[in-house]
Amino acid sequence: EGSDEVDIQIAPNAVMQFNSGGIKFGSSGETLSSYDEGTFSPYIQKNDSNGSGQLSSGSQTRVGRYVRVGNQVAIWIYIYMSAANAPATSGSNAWLVQGLPFTFRGSQPYQFLPCGYAMISSSHINQHVRLQINNSTDSGIIYARHTIDSNNNNGNVIEFTFAGVLEIN
Repeated sequence: EGSDEVDIQIAPNAVMQFNSGGIKFGSSGETLSSYDEGTFSPYIQKNDSNGSGQLSSGSQTRVGRYVRVGNQVAIWIYIYMSAANAPATSGSNAWLVQGLPFTFRGSQPYQFLPCGYAMISSSHINQHVRLQINNSTDSGIIYARHTIDSNNNNGNVIEFTFAGVLEIN
């Protein structure tokens, strides 16, 4: 009596739903206000000023999966293109991965997803490949020890896997 505390009991096989607020841990702890999981379709695009650099391909597999808890997102990406062709575009020659499921924090320190496997032109890339988020955006730039040049890889196999945790705004 006289307390704002509430005991919650959940019957077997029941679902607990919070319509607002979230779950608070301790009297002065953080509030967990979001949980979500899902899929998305990432794609590779040549970085250009007018957004017309999406690669075309023969067969392709583009799979993305995520689990969001609060403002942390665990993310897994797999992209395979059998005969990737980058259109002639203006701007940088960097590769972008577009279509990520959230706008991720891009302020310093920059965030990145390490690459588990990278292949361009049937050659494995062993140069500390990563997907780096430089600005608050839903895309990232593929870097090795330098930006990977997209001018020299037309008509060849491209395959990447990325996995890790990113923070959203």
